[in-house]
Amino acid sequence: MTTPATQLFDWPTAKQAMAAGWSVRRVGWTTQWLYKWVGGLYWLILNDGTSRVVQNTDFGAAEFLAQDWTNLPVSCVTAGTVGGTATNGCPLPFSPTAPVPPPVSPTTPTPSPSPSAPPPGWIGGGGGYGGSGPSTPPATDPPTITWPTISMTATDSDSCSAITGKVTATGHFTGTVTMSNPSGYTGPSVFLLSVRCGTAVVGGMTISPGGSTSFSLTVPNVVPGGTIPFQARAWALGSPDIVANTTTSVADWCAVDDSFNVATASSGPRRDYSPEVITAKTFTNPYAAACTVTVSGSADDDVQISATGEYLLGGSSASDNMSDHPVIRSSVSFTLAAGASFTLTLYDTIGINSGCAVSVHFAPP
Repeated sequence: MTTPATQLFDWPTAKQAMAAGWSVRRVGWTTQWLYKWVGGLYWLILNDGTSRVVQNTDFGAAEFLAQDWTNLPVSCVTAGTVGGTATNGCPLPFSPTAPVPPPVSPTTPTPSPSPSAPPPGWIGGGGGYGGSGPSTPPATDPPTITWPTISMTATDSDSCSAITGKVTATGHFTGTVTMSNPSGYTGPSVFLLSVRCGTAVVGGMTISPGGSTSFSLTVPNVVPGGTIPFQARAWALGSPDIVANTTTSVADWCAVDDSFNVATASSGPRRDYSPEVITAKTFTNPYAAACTVTVSGSADDDVQISATGEYLLGGSSASDNMSDHPVIRSSVSFTLAAGASFTLTLYDTIGINSGCAVSVHFAPP
């Protein structure tokens, strides 16, 4: 059967559960539990009646990256307890947002006498289900470790934010996480590393004291021109969570360029010289705020800009145009409101030929 997701969690959450007094296990572990006891040491509590300090061969990258840690016994997971209330003698699944302590906080790690028995963090000290259990591990203080620290940088790798929406864009960021190497450091030589920005996460990286690790991260729904927070987190077996935070600027919107290009065309000579529309094109502000639009280029005979009523002229003089057309310019700039549109219309005014090569530039708000 499919195990309910609310029962399972990642390694950082498993550490929180152990700090709250629970024993934890990966969902596939049916004969052992992990427990953090006096002095901060991690112990494996085995169903065969033995217990010992965790060795480097017991715990690897797979455990750090696993998403299937639980505080529930085997029988409770297969029973499908989802939370809310404890049922059938099972405890509640541990939740980092609402931590629930074990019914009896253990003072010593006590192994479960059989695979079906509850974990030591659930049943508490003593002999489990009536057994006396093995002898308690000695309470030893580990050597004091000065843990390394980390720092991080993050930069938007885009020179500008391409328009994927009128309010937000997709950002592409790169950066580096650097770890210090304290004098006389004797702790783990490799740490797991993840970097988060909002809902975007890149994990599965490693970092060592005195080293650095580069990352790249695609972040949806960033606000161009604003700032955005990043967090890096490194951890190893027995270590605290080592965290660094930074913020970086998001590139502003990219400019948008469009065009109105029409090959030479003609409707044939007209005795009345009345202007005739050849073709037209409508443009809309791509941003969520007012922007500046610049229309420039050449036209034969002329192109009207609906937003200003002005014309672009490509002929040799203003006399090439009808007398009812106003002053002509080769470049026109104006403000276009958010959501507004304008139209460029190509005219053949004297009935010989007509065409245009016009650029339309939207500057970011």
